[in-house]
Amino acid sequence: MRQLNLFLKSFLLLCCLIAGSSAWATVKNNISTVSTKFSATGDVTSKFTQTGAYTSATWNLSVTWKSEASWQNIDATKGAQIGSGSKPANSIVLTGSNITGTISSVVVNTSGAKSIDATVGVSVGSTAFQCNSQATAKLTDSAADYTFTGSASGNIVITWTNSSSKAIYIKSITVTFDDGSSQTVTSVSFSQETYTATLGEDFTAPTPICNSNGTKTYTSSNTDVADVNESTGALTIKKGGNTTITLNVAENSSFTSGSASYILKVKGVKEDGIIDFSINQDYGSGAVPGTENTITTETTWTSGIVKLAVSGRNIWYNGESLRLYSNNAETGNNAGTITISIQTNDDLWITGLEVNGDNLDVLKNGGISISKWAGKTKSITFTHSAESGTAKIYKIKVHYTGPTISLTMNEDGYMTYFNKYANLSFGDLKAYIVTEIGENKVTLAEITKVPANTGVILKGTAGEHTLTIEESGDTYETNCLKKSSGFAATDTYNFWALAKKNDVVGFYKIPTGMTIPAGKCYLSVAKEASSARDFLGFNGEDATRVNAVENGQSTGVVFDLQGRQVENPTKGLYIKNGKKVIIK
Repeated sequence: MRQLNLFLKSFLLLCCLIAGSSAWATVKNNISTVSTKFSATGDVTSKFTQTGAYTSATWNLSVTWKSEASWQNIDATKGAQIGSGSKPANSIVLTGSNITGTISSVVVNTSGAKSIDATVGVSVGSTAFQCNSQATAKLTDSAADYTFTGSASGNIVITWTNSSSKAIYIKSITVTFDDGSSQTVTSVSFSQETYTATLGEDFTAPTPICNSNGTKTYTSSNTDVADVNESTGALTIKKGGNTTITLNVAENSSFTSGSASYILKVKGVKEDGIIDFSINQDYGSGAVPGTENTITTETTWTSGIVKLAVSGRNIWYNGESLRLYSNNAETGNNAGTITISIQTNDDLWITGLEVNGDNLDVLKNGGISISKWAGKTKSITFTHSAESGTAKIYKIKVHYTGPTISLTMNEDGYMTYFNKYANLSFGDLKAYIVTEIGENKVTLAEITKVPANTGVILKGTAGEHTLTIEESGDTYETNCLKKSSGFAATDTYNFWALAKKNDVVGFYKIPTGMTIPAGKCYLSVAKEASSARDFLGFNGEDATRVNAVENGQSTGVVFDLQGRQVENPTKGLYIKNGKKVIIK
C-alpha cells in the first residue's frame, strides 16, 4: 500500500483559437485518461473552460498585436495558429486559473513559423519557472515540448514574445500539480489469473485482495456461462465456457479507484456423441476446447463411442471453434477433411448429425453437406470443397442407433410419426403420406421407405413393431404432413390432427391454442384457403364421418362416407348410428 501525499494530476489542453470553432483535448492524471471538449467564441479574451475532470480550471487568452491581426486555422501538426505573416501577434499571454495546489511542472507544446524570433516563458504566481527541457526557450518551426519546472501556487501565466512577422502555434499544455489530497492508491488483485470450475459441482468464487473501503462492483463478460452477484462476487455457473469476472472499486475521499479481474473457465459436462468446442472439456486430442488456440494439421477428438478425426491444411482450433481452411494452390496443401466414426464392435450405425457452425456447406460428402446429412454408416468423411472459404464448427452431435428402431402402435391402429435423423422402412406396418388436402377428405399414398425427417401415417395392429434403418429413402414430390416440434395451433391457420372418435379415424380440427405434441404430424391450411371442415376423412375404404355423428348416432341420422348428412339415401355405403351400413 502506497500513500500519495503528493497526488499528482495532469491535464492536456488542446486549445482551438479560431472564433466559433471547437477542438478536443485530453485530460490526464495518474489514474486515467479522459477526453474533454473546448470551444472558442467571441473576442480574443474569450475563456477556454475545461469541461472534463477538472471543471474549475479556466484559461484566459490576451494578445498584443503588432498590427491589425486575426486568428488563423488550426494546423493539424502544429496546433492552433495565432497571427500570420501579414498580421502578426507581438506577444501572447495565456493565463490559467482555479488550479488548486502546488504546481511542479508546466509543459508547453508550441512552435513558430520558420525563422521566427520568438520565445516562450512560464511563471506561477510570482515565481518564474525554469525551462529545462530545451537549451533555450526560443521557438523553432517544429512543434516541441518546452518543460518548465518549479514549485509554486497561483495562476499560471504563459507568455510568447514575437519580434518578427511570423505566426505562433500552440498545440497543448500539460500541468502537473499536487492538489493536497490524502488519498491512498487502491491495490486490488486476485491470487490467480485463471480459475477452473466444473459444471454441476460446487465452486467458491475467489476473494479479492484489496486495501480499499470503496464500493465494490462485480461484472461477468459472459453471463451465458456464469452470472456474478454485483455486490458480493458470488457466482452462478450456468454452462461450460469462459468468462472474465471483473471487480471495480470506486474512488472515495480516502482511496483512489481500482480494478482487477480473473478468467473463469468452466469445464462442461461431457456427453456421449457430443463435442462442444466452446467448453473446457478434454476430448483426448491434446488441445482442450474452450481454452487453447492451436494450429495443427491432424487432430482426433473422442466423445464416448464417437470419434472425430480432422486433417488437412491449417486446422485452427481457437478456443471457440474448429476451423478448416480451403485448398491452397500456392503451397499445394489439400483442403481439410473431417471423418466421423463409431468406435465399437456393437451393431451401431451413425444415422444423422447436428452441427452448429458457419460456412458448413463447404464440408460435403457426395454433394451432401455435413449439416444436412442423414443415412446409415459406420464412418463418413466430409471434405472441404476447393476455394470456398473457412468452415467453422462450434458444436457437433452425432446421432447413432442399432439397425432397427422399436415402435409401439396404439390401440387405435393408426399413428403419425417421423424420425429426424434416420432413413426408414416400416416392416409389417403400412405407411402413408398425404398427397392432397381436399374439402372433406385427404388423399393418401402408400410408401415403403422414407428419408430422414419425413412425416408418415402408420397403420397396423396394436403392440411392438420394428422399423429398419436404411442407407437412403425414397423421395416424394408432395407430402402435406407437417412435423411438430411441440407448438400451439395459431388463429391464422386451420389445423387438423389424427384421432379416433367412436371407431372413426381421420383428421379432426383442433382449436386455436391446443398444443400439437413434438414428434407428431398434423395438417394445416391458411384459413382463407379452406372451408375449415371439422373432419377430413381418408380416401377410399377408410373414409369416415364427422363429429356430428356422435350427437346423432341414436337418432337414425345418415351420413355419406365424406361425413355429409344425407336426407334421402339411395343405394350405397353410408354411416348410420356410428356404424357403416349398406343400402341395397
